[in-house]
Parts: sequence; C-alpha cells; structure tokens
Amino acid sequence: MTSKKAGVTAGQINFITAAGNQTTGGLGALPGFAHGAYNKANNVVFRGGSNNKDMEKLKTFVENNMGPKESQAQATDTADEIAKFKKLLDDGTITQEEFDAKKKQLLGL
Repeated sequence: MTSKKAGVTAGQINFITAAGNQTTGGLGALPGFAHGAYNKANNVVFRGGSNNKDMEKLKTFVENNMGPKESQAQATDTADEIAKFKKLLDDGTITQEEFDAKKKQLLGL
C-alpha cells in the first residue's frame, strides 16, 4: 500500500494487489485525468490537507487488518496437524495415548 498526502493536488491511498492497478473509466474517472489516480479502482482519492490525518488513520487501520495474522495462520497449521494425527488414530496407526500426547505438544499444554 502506498499513499500521498493531499496538498495543492489531491491525496491518494493506493492498494497494491496481486492483480496490479485496476483501471476503470467508470465512476470516479474525471476528464483530463485518464492516466491519473482517478480512474484506478484500487485508489482512494481525497482532497484537502485537513483530510490527511483521517486518511493516515484509514491506511494504518487497513494495514493492521489485512490478511491473516501470523497467529491465525499458526492456529490453522496446528489444527491441520491435529486433524492429521486424528486420522492416524482413526486408522489405528497410533494409539489414543500417542494422539493425546501429540495433541498436547501441538497445543503447548
């Protein structure tokens, strides 16, 4: 994500995605700004320096809440590992005691 504060010209927050900059000639496109921020679907354009503080708050909020947090990804990995060992238990490959021990280890208990 990149940003530019408003001053003499409009400010903008540009959300960088795997798909790159998505352009549109639709809502928000202004004549004379065909190659500017106004026709990019992943830009938030704002005017007036008084909005800079609010836009910085928005940028920080989005950055802090984008995508899975590392702890969420780790929890998913742990759940997947437990599921694998549960299948081994159900298949009779490991005993209940071995499953319980591995589950405690994975959960950090």
